[in-house]
Amino acid sequence: GQRGVTVVVAESRANYSSEAPR
Repeated sequence: GQRGVTVVVAESRANYSSEAPR
C-alpha cells in the first residue's frame, strides 16, 4: 500500500511474510 512510512513498513512485513512461502 501507499500511505505512510510506518504503514509501509508494517505492510511490507506482512506481505513479505505472506508471500515468502511460495
